[in-house]
Amino acid sequence: MFNRQLLVKLHLIMAGLTLAIAVMFFITGALYTWNYKPSSYSTEYRIQVEKPLHRDYKLLKSVTRVELAKLGINEPLGKAKLKSDRKRNSYKFTWSGKNHRATLRPSSKGGLHAVLTVKTPSWYNRFMRLHKGKGGDIFDIFAISASIVFLFILISGVIIGLQVPIFRKLTLYSLGGGCLLFAGLVIYAQFF
Repeated sequence: MFNRQLLVKLHLIMAGLTLAIAVMFFITGALYTWNYKPSSYSTEYRIQVEKPLHRDYKLLKSVTRVELAKLGINEPLGKAKLKSDRKRNSYKFTWSGKNHRATLRPSSKGGLHAVLTVKTPSWYNRFMRLHKGKGGDIFDIFAISASIVFLFILISGVIIGLQVPIFRKLTLYSLGGGCLLFAGLVIYAQFF
């Protein structure tokens, strides 16, 4: 069968390595299930520009970069795009990233006035993004690997329980009860 001592060692090592990410997934998943939505903190800055703004991607990115630097705010770690609203004859430049999102639009005062809005995600928002697979390639690979490790931890725990005579009965009852509970909840949630 399985070498129980090796299985226990692997079970403990993998549990220790993945405990932090497991706790993050459990907490963010529970909070999201309870409709506790992630939030962001938004700050709006009224700025004056040297030349009137117009629908020019490079110009708007440059102005945003300069204004963020003046405010001591790092550039967003992501992509930028220019959005137009043809019905209202308006536009805005949005630069989104993991650290925050900056939006630049002409002010309703027109001329040399503009509005720069910086949205910074809360820590829960950042963790929720990781939970949803928006953490970048390295974190996503780690999360997928961790999910495989979680499965190994659960299966190895059951195997260890089945190998130890005094825990075999408890393991079988728990496994059967868990399967019945899951099936019952699925049927209830989907059909009632």
